[in-house]
Amino acid sequence: KQWYQRRVPITAGGDSFVLEGLLSPEEDAKVASAVANAPWWLPVKGAAWNHPEGLDTDITGREKHPVVHVSWNDAVAFCTWRRKRLPTEADPFPNVTYEVVNAVPIWRVRADR
Repeated sequence: KQWYQRRVPITAGGDSFVLEGLLSPEEDAKVASAVANAPWWLPVKGAAWNHPEGLDTDITGREKHPVVHVSWNDAVAFCTWRRKRLPTEADPFPNVTYEVVNAVPIWRVRADR
């Protein structure tokens, strides 16, 4: 089976974890706790694929970014339903480039594909 990339609207949402520093001051003020072993992950009410940093954000300008806020189990279930499979590290990613700039890994989706 071949893996594939596809745009499919997902409507389920809820709470998720967001990296500290990505939150707006308004959302940051609402955070009451963090993950004990990973305090840089903050629980954010309403964070989901269409509100990646909380309810006051959206995906405008990020339409070509990789999917976020999807569990491995959900991804496998979706692929099983579509009779597809998840990609592996051995699979080529023809429209994604990776480089390290100043010791920071950067993933980019090429718009020309």
